[in-house]
Amino acid sequence: MEQIDLSKDYKKRLLEIYNEDEEQQKKWLDPKYSFKDRAYPLFFVYENKAWVEYLINSNISKTKQNFNNCALIDCERIERFNVRLFDYGRTHVLYCALSDNRELINRYSQLNYEIKYISRGKEYITSYRDFVEQGEDCIYCDLMIKAMNRDMDGLAHNLRIVEDITLKKKSRQWMQPDYEFFKAILNKDKDKAFKFVEFISSIKQHNSRNREDILKKHFVSQPGMGFAKIAWINELEIEPTSDKIFKDLLPIKPLKIYENPIEEIIQKLERNDKIDKKKHSRTIVAEIK
Repeated sequence: MEQIDLSKDYKKRLLEIYNEDEEQQKKWLDPKYSFKDRAYPLFFVYENKAWVEYLINSNISKTKQNFNNCALIDCERIERFNVRLFDYGRTHVLYCALSDNRELINRYSQLNYEIKYISRGKEYITSYRDFVEQGEDCIYCDLMIKAMNRDMDGLAHNLRIVEDITLKKKSRQWMQPDYEFFKAILNKDKDKAFKFVEFISSIKQHNSRNREDILKKHFVSQPGMGFAKIAWINELEIEPTSDKIFKDLLPIKPLKIYENPIEEIIQKLERNDKIDKKKHSRTIVAEIK
């Protein structure tokens, strides 16, 4: 494959990935594979499809449908396999918001997972929601989930935890401006919400927060894109100036019908998933100091 300057020709690479995915997906859906094995790569297939539909085909409806598919994959991975997605999955949450599917956004807000950890040689079992109450890292995703679900009581509760616990840790000081954004959402402060999105999508912040994303950093600024959407969800219709935040994805315009292609994929593959069908979860060991 020829070397591509992604900053100039990211669309070409998007299309290459899209075509590669179309070929791979035929193999992935072979019944000899399990849904558990294929769910994670399928998320990226739908993510890439969403951006191809938006940037190349100019089809906002199919863009939202594919963001919707990404979020459906997330829900199934958490509910079936206890994946600890909200420990790290910032962009996952924001794609759910960008889908404009209120029913799915509500389902996302109900997700939880079990966490098994060891502290001072003793084993404990807790959950994502318990870790949120303790001000652990996953509270960042939970702030987004509360905000996009317009749960102002839950958002206010989380902000108190961030103020009382999270921000008192030196290693969490980076969260201070993000905390101010969510306060702006709670207080319906359009000006502060706008200033934060401008800050987070500035060249310095964009490069810092998107440095690990080799391709998408050339055309979209996250979390700025998703945070601007969250502002609109909460009736703060800000107009960011960054060319990496797409203004026509901000208005709240749900599709009349959202398809669910994940159900068919599960039916084909789930017979190979070796999980407890009643419990639909597993535990993960994490060392907590």
